[in-house]
Amino acid sequence: MDKGRFKSIVSALKQYPLTEVEKRFVRLTEQHFAEKGILNEEQESVLEGIYREKKKNGKVIGFPEHRSVKNSVAP
Repeated sequence: MDKGRFKSIVSALKQYPLTEVEKRFVRLTEQHFAEKGILNEEQESVLEGIYREKKKNGKVIGFPEHRSVKNSVAP
C-alpha cells in the first residue's frame, strides 16, 4: 500500500465510530507505517477490511446516534 492510499484510508476511518480494538489497531498501524514506511500484507488486509466494513455500514460520527448516511435525507 502506498503512502497516499494509507493516509486516505486512515483519514476516512476517523469519520466512523470505531471499536476500541479497531482504534488501537489503526493507531499501531499508523506508528508502524511512520517507522517502516510499509505495511505487511496482513496489516493491509485488516485495515482495508475495517474500512470496507465501515463504509458499507454507512454510519459516520456527527450524525445523530451515528445515523446511516444512506438513510439520511437532505433538507
